[in-house]
Amino acid sequence: MNDKFFVKYNQVVELFELGTYEDEQWRMQLATLLTELADLWPNIDFEDLELQLNDYLWRIKQIHMWAGLDINSILDELDAHGSLYFMDAKKYLNPEEIDDILEKFWEISGDSNLPKSGTIYRLAIGKLKKLEQIKKNKSQKSKLELLIQKLNKFEKHKWDVLLNLASDWESEERFLRIVKDLTKINSKIKKSDFNYFVDYLVYLIEKDYIQEIVSDNKAELTKKLLFDDLIKELKEYAKKP
Repeated sequence: MNDKFFVKYNQVVELFELGTYEDEQWRMQLATLLTELADLWPNIDFEDLELQLNDYLWRIKQIHMWAGLDINSILDELDAHGSLYFMDAKKYLNPEEIDDILEKFWEISGDSNLPKSGTIYRLAIGKLKKLEQIKKNKSQKSKLELLIQKLNKFEKHKWDVLLNLASDWESEERFLRIVKDLTKINSKIKKSDFNYFVDYLVYLIEKDYIQEIVSDNKAELTKKLLFDDLIKELKEYAKKP
């Protein structure tokens, strides 16, 4: 993933969370970043982006939608409310409900020295209970997703060790490619590789390529820690819910 995209995406997230929609500088900065983000957006699945960005899938999709608007439309929405939640909620509301919420929002904002777009979320809940589901749209992860999340947190030097070992074991090319990718900074296991990668790790454990090391040889410390971690996580994954 392009480092510039990663930086600008996180800047957009921070600005939306700040939500000072009446601040012209905030609106212009956010609008500019969104248009720049549209040109940098990688051609990969949202699910893979969720892992690489370590962010909510719902928010990734919302920011992608905002980035796809022309700058005038972006500025209009930012000027009116500047809220990711309300922008998404509007598709569930009729025009009268939208106007009613906006009018109440503007009235409340007028009494504040530093109005923020987050206020509109609380107003919209009263009109639309589904908005609470939108906020919590980051669904509960499956056991496989939780395992992958843990594997993605392994130190890069451990994957270097596994890559060398797996090459000696004459492992499948697809597995070697995934492990090689994991040695790189900010690299994550792709969603399309989830099942294959875990199944192959299970195979290596079952065939005793990956096994408990009882030796205290310091030269094998990283290998021992890696094997212990893999065996622990795969055993936990194999447990029945």
